[in-house]
Amino acid sequence: MNTGTFSFNGSNNFTTDLGLQAVSCSGSITSNRIIVTCTNPSATLTASNGVSYAWNTGANTSSIQVTPTATTSYTLTITNSAGCKAVTSITISVDQAAPTGNAGVDQTLGCGGGSATVTATGGASYSWNTGSSSSVLTGNVTNTRTYTVTVTGSNGCTSVDQVTVVVPVCGTIGGTVFFDTDNNNTQSVGEVSASGGAPTNLNTLTGGSGVIVTLYNSVQI
Repeated sequence: MNTGTFSFNGSNNFTTDLGLQAVSCSGSITSNRIIVTCTNPSATLTASNGVSYAWNTGANTSSIQVTPTATTSYTLTITNSAGCKAVTSITISVDQAAPTGNAGVDQTLGCGGGSATVTATGGASYSWNTGSSSSVLTGNVTNTRTYTVTVTGSNGCTSVDQVTVVVPVCGTIGGTVFFDTDNNNTQSVGEVSASGGAPTNLNTLTGGSGVIVTLYNSVQI
């Protein structure tokens, strides 16, 4: 609208100056964050320079809280005291991708176990089911155990991974070999050892030479 001076000549020969002032239409939106994460999943949007507000979310307050799950633009129509309307918008981005947490590959130790080291990667911080917050666990493992780690990224999002350290159960074969003639899986008196003879004291039997022992899995057919 132009600003100017206009004259009106009436029958009484007076002149009136009309000063017309231009009206400014403006508005703005501020936000406490432009990227929301798993740590901070919400943003507060605040508008100014108006007496009434109309957001594309349906809200009509000067300040709203939003929790987008994808990058979203928020549009606002601001009306000032003169009835002039201004339209403005703001975009909030989303960073809520889970980290690629990795606890490493499973390990197998020797009979009886021993020292093992497991290492987690892919995050900014780590939390193991052992209570440790280190990325690396080192210790003596005597039984098969599964270690679970929660990996947290810089955006506060998490992922979970596991690694198993296997300690095999190693059996031993006794030094006594005998002919189980009655097929009862127990050496009975009279069942001779591989070296011959029929001793009556079963605890003193000695194994014979040249004996081949074949082990079968219980599910083998």
